[in-house]
Amino acid sequence: MNRPTSVTAAFWFLLIGVIIDLIFAALTALVGFVVVGDGDSAPMFAAQITAAIVTIVLSVILLLVAFAMRNGRNWARIVVIILSVLGVFSGILSVFGADAGFNIPFAIIGIAINILVIVLLLTKSARAYFANQVPVPTI
Repeated sequence: MNRPTSVTAAFWFLLIGVIIDLIFAALTALVGFVVVGDGDSAPMFAAQITAAIVTIVLSVILLLVAFAMRNGRNWARIVVIILSVLGVFSGILSVFGADAGFNIPFAIIGIAINILVIVLLLTKSARAYFANQVPVPTI
């Protein structure tokens, strides 16, 4: 069965989301450097850099799962849906959090992308695509 457009679109939206996450990680690290440059506090710098590193690592993992999802792996589809649901909740918390700041535009875009991915992966054609995949033999 050919890959439906909804699965391809979900894959590309995931890639866009990863790019946005990496931009956010770079800005988070930059804020950490600016805070230290102002002589504020080393713990704040460590927190910002740690957040950037965690974002990069999670983005790479999501990228690997996105490729597996694009190739028809149902387990990857389920993981992407679960992560997207968590991403919606995380985005909502970021928008309404006490320390939202420059996070709000990233959170709103992230919420929209995650909702699109969920909807696209739950379409009838996407479900049929993942249901018709031949299992990979194990050695």
